[in-house]
Amino acid sequence: MANSRNGSAENFSSNLRKTIYSLFHHLILDHLVDLRRKSLRGVLVRDWKNQYNVDIYLVESFVERDKFEGVCYRASNWKMVGATKGYAKTKTAYTKHGIIKDVYVYPVHNNYLRLLGCKK
Repeated sequence: MANSRNGSAENFSSNLRKTIYSLFHHLILDHLVDLRRKSLRGVLVRDWKNQYNVDIYLVESFVERDKFEGVCYRASNWKMVGATKGYAKTKTAYTKHGIIKDVYVYPVHNNYLRLLGCKK
């Protein structure tokens, strides 16, 4: 009887640690990733303008679908707009590498469609 109680306590403790880790990961780390991504977008827009004197209207990112699901992007309101065909661009041509990536975009300006010439 003592062994089963001890085993139950160990199982409970192990499950509790896993649950706490899972909560920490999903509630804390995902929000930190989101905050970091938002911060980087602001820095990107500012620095690009300072360096090249060009405004950014839309940010684009590529996510390897075999390795990642893009959960943090979707949670941060990025929109998946399609997927690549598994090619890499070199200086003179495209080379097939076979790695399919989902394409996510995030508008930096509210009127990005008009600014990009998609809407009048």
